[in-house]
Amino acid sequence: MIVRVLALWLLVAAGAGFLATLQVQRCHHPAFDAAADARRVAAIPPPQLLSRPAQSLVDPARQAQARCVGRYGRMRALLELAAALLAPITLLLLRWDLALARVLPHAPRIRRYALIGALLALWLWAWGLPFDVAGVLAARGLGLSRETLATFLSNQAASLGLGLVAAAIVAQAIGVLRRRWWSLWFAAALAPVAVCMAVVVPLWIAPLFNAYHPFPQTPLRSAIEQQAARAGLRRPQIFVADLSAQREAANAFVFGFWKTERIVVGDTLLARYGRDDVLFVLAHEMGHAVHGDVYRGVAWAWLFAAAGLVATELLEPRRRRSLPPESRVPALLAIAVALSLAVQPIGNAISRGVEHRADAFALRLNGDRAAGVRTFVRFADEDLAQPCPPRWAALIFATHPPIGARIAFMQGREDPCR
Repeated sequence: MIVRVLALWLLVAAGAGFLATLQVQRCHHPAFDAAADARRVAAIPPPQLLSRPAQSLVDPARQAQARCVGRYGRMRALLELAAALLAPITLLLLRWDLALARVLPHAPRIRRYALIGALLALWLWAWGLPFDVAGVLAARGLGLSRETLATFLSNQAASLGLGLVAAAIVAQAIGVLRRRWWSLWFAAALAPVAVCMAVVVPLWIAPLFNAYHPFPQTPLRSAIEQQAARAGLRRPQIFVADLSAQREAANAFVFGFWKTERIVVGDTLLARYGRDDVLFVLAHEMGHAVHGDVYRGVAWAWLFAAAGLVATELLEPRRRRSLPPESRVPALLAIAVALSLAVQPIGNAISRGVEHRADAFALRLNGDRAAGVRTFVRFADEDLAQPCPPRWAALIFATHPPIGARIAFMQGREDPCR
């Protein structure tokens, strides 16, 4: 069985690598000149920006490449979803609980459960690693990333280390599986943990992957603070992050709770976008802060997790409930993963609604429709994003409205992606 599981893992890894290779080879185009595209978009008169459909504003050659990239990217994403489900199933096939009993026949429960959690984290990481590698190689081949091997290995080590520690700690609660309605105990414990993580991430976890520093005192910062004051945000914490260490894509985001809440601007956004466009992007992020979307996001995540835990307990076959807790974990994990994949479209639909509301807030706060259209056009060109991807793909994978829909909203036109 070990040989079969290893062969299956190698097959999945080879599939991820093969699709990434095809993506680069078949979708390859000459190097994209972001500066030239910025000049092209800037030269479009505002009346045309606000009247022409998205398909006529984006770069046609770049969009031809985007359709090709999207096709292979979606195939790789579907394979990754299958691998996420295979990871706990293969643990069941290996009968890992019997092997663990032989290795630690008389170990104290705390040590045994810690090892169980660490092994689970390591196993899940191993099944996701081929897709991380394939994603980085494809992004570099397509000119979407300049991530180095050292950065990749550093990020993987930090991610794996955090996962091992967290899983070893969480696994101490495995013994609760002996109780009826153990899912409610887990759900109750998750609430404070989720809040604590939202507070801790900006301070200690995010800096493991990127460098963050306060936004320097410049005229642009003054303009950002004035816009924040109009939004009703008092003394916002504004940081710059070296997001270019992973991706070429321009980005900004809000994260953190209470006094650790931060508005983060990516260095690529500052380097390549003009003042008006940066202000519009940050007006969108200020919308998230004003609406409390970080708090809502944690609440939604907890509700989905709690419902998933209860459903997992109810779906566990009765004949397995008398087994030792460590023997039940892989099957429970497989059920939980299957449920999370099933409800992913619901979570994504909620996320798209949140992002649309932030777009509407940015339009009310900033009012620069042309800057909004200009920004989204450049996002589409630089990120190889289709204005209107296939509807099924948007339903399963998209956390933001399609670029074409966002451009149409800025223009006051009907959504072309419906």
